[in-house]
Formats: sequence, structure tokens, C-alpha cells
Amino acid sequence: MTLGYFCAIGIAIVFMLYMDGQIGVMMLSFLLLMPVVSGIMTWLVRRSLTVTLELPDTGAKQKQVSAVIRVQKDTPLPLPFLRMQLTADPHFLPLNPNAAPLPEKPLEGAGGVLRYRAAMRKWNRIRRRQLTPDTLPLCVSMGIEREAEYRIALTPRFCGSGVVSLHDMRLGDFLAMLRLRVKQPDPQKLLITPEIPELKANSALFRSVSTAVAAADEETEATPNHSASAMPGYDHRDYIPGDSLKRINWKLSSKRRHLMVRQDEPIALARLSVVLDFRRSTVYMPDAVRLAQEEQLIETALGFLMLCAK
Repeated sequence: MTLGYFCAIGIAIVFMLYMDGQIGVMMLSFLLLMPVVSGIMTWLVRRSLTVTLELPDTGAKQKQVSAVIRVQKDTPLPLPFLRMQLTADPHFLPLNPNAAPLPEKPLEGAGGVLRYRAAMRKWNRIRRRQLTPDTLPLCVSMGIEREAEYRIALTPRFCGSGVVSLHDMRLGDFLAMLRLRVKQPDPQKLLITPEIPELKANSALFRSVSTAVAAADEETEATPNHSASAMPGYDHRDYIPGDSLKRINWKLSSKRRHLMVRQDEPIALARLSVVLDFRRSTVYMPDAVRLAQEEQLIETALGFLMLCAK
């Protein structure tokens, strides 16, 4: 637009000098006045412009949620062109699936310090210019209305805390000659709930854990009858012929000099502790692969706890 504008000014000057001076002066004055008026209007709108991003608190996997972009201004002046980019992290399906992904980030120390810095500068330039699958470019405009609302559909695919943000917000004038930065809203988070699988009591994992706990012989008389979760612990009674030998507490029996048997064998499950190990490997791994592995770990642990609670 800038090159075309200067060409139009040149044509107006030629018209004023060689054809009709009065009309040429009017054309030149109009062309010189237009960017001034456009810039002043854009600056006034920018002063009263507010952009907010809203997300629901929670969402389920594979069910669409809406990201609400609300644009407000305190003046009846029209909003020219507000350009921005909506970015969703890998917890969501790609917003722009047709875009090419970024090349892999250069590894530190590969080929020397100078080569690494040059590769990082090149990678950062590509990241600023290239649209990635998780970035959606937007351009909005408004008339005399004071408020407008835009909804963008998002589809969560991994459980966890998904982050959605607006960045690179610029307000351009009507002639596309001026670009002003606009204050970006704070990133918003969406808590994506996991899908708890239904495990059966006859599954190999549950049977192996139950057998290991039931066969443990480290229970003593000092063991509390209630666990931290207010569930009852082991109670003991005298041995009756026909009881399973696996239920005998040998350590307690040696102290009392007669056989003691655990009364409620399944209650030992109340003492189980499920630990989620989120120690991440230092080896580079795509975010989608890492989130898929963590999701599998979380959902399996929750399914096992649900089975224990039942």
C-alpha cells in the first residue's frame, strides 16, 4: 500500500503541473490528508481498545469448548483492522492443521558455539514468520458498535492444563500504512479432565498387586487399625485349622507363641500408595508424544484407584 500511495502522489503532482493545476492541488491535498486522518482515528481507537480472552474452567477430552475473544472500545469511531494470532498448546488439536510444523530446535553445543548461535537465530526468525499448526491467524474489524464477540472452537485431546493465548496483536489503519501494538490479554488455562478407564478385579495388574500385599508378612501388632484415609487396617485372630497359610502373620505369631491370622485380607488394599513418576527424560521428545505417555500413566493410576475404592 505504501508504494501505491507514493505513486498516486506522483501522478497527482504530474497532473497538477501539466494538466489542471486546481484539480491537481485538490487531488494532492486529499492524498496528503488521508493518512493523517486515518492515523489519528487509529490512534484514538487504540486508546480505548480492550481485548480479553475467556475460557471455561474445565473441559472434557474430545469435546469442543469455545475460546471467547471479546473486543471492546469506548468510542463510536470504527475499528480498522486488528490482527492477532491465537495459539493453543499441544493439549489441543491443531488449530491450523494445514500449516507446516517448525523444524527441530538446534541442539546446544552441536558444531561449536558460533554455529549453534547462528542456527538459533535462524530458527527464531523462522518461528516468528512461519505459521505453525497450533497457531491461528485472525483479523477483525468493527463499525460503530462498542463491543464484539468472536468464538473459536477448540478440541482438547490430552488431559492436563491446556494453555491458550493471544499474541502478536497489531492495529493497522485503513490505508495499511501504520501498525500500532495492542496490549495482549493474559493467557488462559483450561483444566482438561482425564477419562478414567474401568478396570476389572480379575485384571492381571490388580491380581498381582493383591497377591503381593496379601503375602506380605511385615505386619505387626503395632500396626494401626486405621490408615491415613480412615480405612480400617489389619485385625488378627487365632489360627483355625483350614485357614490359608498365606494369611498367617508369622512375625506376630512368633511374639505371641501361637498362630495369628489376618482377619480381612482385602483390607490391605487400603494401604496401597500410587505414585506418579513425572521425571522427564533429557532426550528431546515431541510434546504430543510426551503428553500421550503422561496421560496414559495418569488415567491408568486413576483407574486403579477407582477399582480399589470400589
